[in-house]
Amino acid sequence: MKFCYCPDCKILRPKNWYSREKCEICGAHCKVIRVKTTVFGWLSYLFSLVAILFLVDFIAQDHAFLKFLDFIKAIPSELLVASIFISIFIAFIFQYLELTKATKTARGMIKGK
Repeated sequence: MKFCYCPDCKILRPKNWYSREKCEICGAHCKVIRVKTTVFGWLSYLFSLVAILFLVDFIAQDHAFLKFLDFIKAIPSELLVASIFISIFIAFIFQYLELTKATKTARGMIKGK
């Protein structure tokens, strides 16, 4: 994860992949801080992937390219839809935990700890 720290404004904010290395408030050049992805981020990706696989199988139930998901056929459709939303919700929780931990790490890197 990347953060943008403006030494003029003293503001730390997550950096978008498409944004330039400048402060969104004052326009000054900002320092880019890279923080490694923690286990919370990887769990967020995992639950997002599970939700996507369940959603694809739910939409295209009888297509041949999804034969590796045949075990899902035994799950009732209401439970499958509920598991999609639960997986997305759990992914959001893990992404929030990832963001708070990465922000704390980036603040520590600014202070030189």
